[in-house]
Amino acid sequence: MTNVKQSLGEASYVYLILLTGKTGTQDIVQGMEAGADDYLSKPFEERELNMRLRVGRRIVELTKELRTRATHDALTGAWNRRMILEILQREIARSVREGTSVGVIMADLDHFKRLNDTLGHLAGDAALREAPRRMGLALRPYDSLGRYGGEEFLVVLPGTYLPDTMADAGGHRRGPRGDPDAGDDPRHGQPRRGSRRRAESQRRGTDPDGGRGPLPGKAGREEPGRGGGQLAH
Repeated sequence: MTNVKQSLGEASYVYLILLTGKTGTQDIVQGMEAGADDYLSKPFEERELNMRLRVGRRIVELTKELRTRATHDALTGAWNRRMILEILQREIARSVREGTSVGVIMADLDHFKRLNDTLGHLAGDAALREAPRRMGLALRPYDSLGRYGGEEFLVVLPGTYLPDTMADAGGHRRGPRGDPDAGDDPRHGQPRRGSRRRAESQRRGTDPDGGRGPLPGKAGREEPGRGGGQLAH
């Protein structure tokens, strides 16, 4: 049980119910210390198991909600400052190990104070929510976008070199002015950087992402297995 929780790390909380034929106090204590959240002795009644599963589900859902509040910006749904900086540090360390590059974009909303003063703070909040949503349309699943502070946003692009980072920055700068429902790359019809890299890698027979799983990325959503919870028995 301990190995199961350690292998998942902080990515997901697993609620473990220990089903055992041992009823001694020492055995139960040993099982709980090994990582179980609850225990049930055999033979058991189905109603009791269902009741304990309902309790575990409530705890998992509460844990997921608390984790989301701790890692996401409440207004925009993007990663908060602490998390986006943690992701940046992790990607920099990865790039050093693998000899690759990581692109970083710092973006802010022009004339934001004037927007607040002219149309009010509700309009400013709406702009803050909409900007990362539109920026997220052009991100790959393993890119990350977070609110750095105020009207500033930080974008982390693993495996991206300067020319593509600059192209993405220009696309994000133009993108928020475009169609809010458009799913195309904001660089006005040009292929996405990730698509170009995948096509080139397929020709070379390599994996453009280095075999990595997805990182938490797009604003307003969590990738599967990030910050969620599971119930096991």
